[in-house]
Amino acid sequence: MDEPEKSSLLGEHSGVIGTPGLEWLVPQKIGKERDVLSLPLTRPQRSIYLLVDGRRTISDLSRCTRKSMQEIERLLSELREQGLVSI
Repeated sequence: MDEPEKSSLLGEHSGVIGTPGLEWLVPQKIGKERDVLSLPLTRPQRSIYLLVDGRRTISDLSRCTRKSMQEIERLLSELREQGLVSI
Protein backbone atom coordinates (compact mmCIF):
# COMPACT_ATOMS: atom_id res chain seq x y z
CA MET A 1 0.00 0.00 0.00
CA ASP A 2 1.42 3.38 -1.01
CA GLU A 3 1.84 6.10 1.57
CA PRO A 4 0.06 9.39 0.80
CA GLU A 5 2.27 12.29 -0.25
CA LYS A 6 3.22 14.81 2.41
CA SER A 7 2.44 18.50 2.14
CA SER A 8 4.97 20.82 0.52
CA LEU A 9 5.27 22.57 3.88
CA LEU A 10 6.90 19.46 5.21
CA GLY A 11 9.55 19.71 2.51
CA GLU A 12 8.16 16.89 0.38
CA HIS A 13 5.84 16.61 -2.60
CA SER A 14 2.71 18.69 -2.51
CA GLY A 15 -0.42 16.76 -3.23
CA VAL A 16 -2.46 16.19 -0.13
CA ILE A 17 -4.18 19.37 0.93
CA GLY A 18 -5.39 19.37 4.49
CA THR A 19 -2.83 16.87 5.75
CA PRO A 20 -3.99 15.78 9.21
CA GLY A 21 -2.19 17.79 11.86
CA LEU A 22 -0.94 20.42 9.42
CA GLU A 23 -3.13 23.07 11.01
CA TRP A 24 -1.27 22.64 14.32
CA LEU A 25 2.21 23.29 12.92
CA VAL A 26 3.82 26.51 14.16
CA PRO A 27 5.88 28.42 11.58
CA GLN A 28 9.01 30.25 12.79
CA LYS A 29 10.95 33.13 11.25
CA ILE A 30 14.49 32.22 10.25
CA GLY A 31 17.48 34.35 11.20
CA LYS A 32 17.53 37.91 12.46
CA GLU A 33 14.50 40.18 12.37
CA ARG A 34 14.32 41.83 8.97
CA ASP A 35 12.78 45.09 7.80
CA VAL A 36 9.67 43.64 6.20
CA LEU A 37 9.29 46.57 3.79
CA SER A 38 12.71 45.89 2.28
CA LEU A 39 11.86 42.25 1.51
CA PRO A 40 10.69 41.38 -2.01
CA LEU A 41 7.30 40.08 -0.89
CA THR A 42 3.79 40.30 -2.25
CA ARG A 43 1.19 41.87 0.01
CA PRO A 44 -0.30 38.47 1.02
CA GLN A 45 3.20 37.08 1.73
CA ARG A 46 4.04 40.15 3.81
CA SER A 47 0.85 39.86 5.87
CA ILE A 48 1.62 36.23 6.71
CA TYR A 49 5.29 37.00 7.44
CA LEU A 50 4.24 39.73 9.89
CA LEU A 51 1.89 37.32 11.69
CA VAL A 52 4.49 34.54 12.07
CA ASP A 53 5.67 34.85 15.66
CA GLY A 54 6.64 31.32 16.68
CA ARG A 55 3.39 30.89 18.65
CA ARG A 56 0.63 31.09 16.05
CA THR A 57 -0.34 27.85 14.35
CA ILE A 58 -1.21 27.56 10.67
CA SER A 59 -4.83 27.36 11.79
CA ASP A 60 -4.41 30.65 13.69
CA LEU A 61 -2.94 32.30 10.58
CA SER A 62 -5.88 31.08 8.53
CA ARG A 63 -8.37 32.42 11.03
CA CYS A 64 -6.58 35.80 11.48
CA THR A 65 -6.37 36.46 7.75
CA ARG A 66 -9.64 34.79 6.71
CA LYS A 67 -7.68 32.83 4.13
CA SER A 68 -8.11 29.12 3.47
CA MET A 69 -5.66 26.58 4.83
CA GLN A 70 -4.57 25.88 1.24
CA GLU A 71 -3.78 29.57 0.69
CA ILE A 72 -1.82 29.78 3.96
CA GLU A 73 0.08 26.63 3.01
CA ARG A 74 0.96 28.11 -0.39
CA LEU A 75 2.11 31.43 1.08
CA LEU A 76 4.18 29.76 3.81
CA SER A 77 5.74 27.48 1.21
CA GLU A 78 6.76 30.54 -0.82
CA LEU A 79 8.23 32.19 2.29
CA ARG A 80 10.07 28.95 3.11
CA GLU A 81 11.55 28.83 -0.40
CA GLN A 82 12.89 32.37 0.18
CA GLY A 83 14.52 31.23 3.42
CA LEU A 84 12.34 33.46 5.60
CA VAL A 85 10.38 30.89 7.61
CA SER A 86 10.62 27.28 8.69
CA ILE A 87 7.70 24.99 9.38
